[in-house]
Amino acid sequence: MVVESLSSWLPETLENEVEDLCVQLRGFSGYRTVWIAGDGALWHAEPDEMLEELGHRYVGTFFRPGADELCEAVAQCLPVRAARRPSLPTPAFARIGALAPA
Repeated sequence: MVVESLSSWLPETLENEVEDLCVQLRGFSGYRTVWIAGDGALWHAEPDEMLEELGHRYVGTFFRPGADELCEAVAQCLPVRAARRPSLPTPAFARIGALAPA
């Protein structure tokens, strides 16, 4: 499982892809470059292959990365999402006209 604090930044499908990609990369004896495709899918290629021409974003070059390392790199490439906060009622003292002048 990916580090809990980082997985909250990734869509669930991408979190699963990160873990699958780590398993795939264990089968290679050298470095691999990881890319994010325009549709959000993760790709890996030889370090000398440039996939920018296909519209992919560079994530990093890794040698058998762990899920935590890869998750952190992917999370840094994604746009920042606003934290979800529950809407709270406005406190009475902050409402206009709620306090009568003394």
